[in-house]
Amino acid sequence: MRFPFPEHERFECLQPLGQGVLGPLFLVHDQQAEAKRVLGILRPEALSDLEKFRQDFDALARMDHGSLVEYIELIQEDGYLLYLRKWAPEATLAKYLWTSP
Repeated sequence: MRFPFPEHERFECLQPLGQGVLGPLFLVHDQQAEAKRVLGILRPEALSDLEKFRQDFDALARMDHGSLVEYIELIQEDGYLLYLRKWAPEATLAKYLWTSP
């Protein structure tokens, strides 16, 4: 999928990361935070229970654990629902499995 916000004032798309369960994922530079982030775009069919998704997102955003990727922000813009999470390039399942006790 093409990044739907090529001229966005906050997010600069660095590369597409692939398709997640909820929709496409992009590596972006967040101008506001001056950091790389993962921006997910929810597919319309994933929005069937928007209030439940917001509750789940808020719960994930409050969690602070070394094994979880940090969820940062939920954004509604131009008919899209976006979620922003921390970019953790070093966090792979293979690396975790090989370094776990």
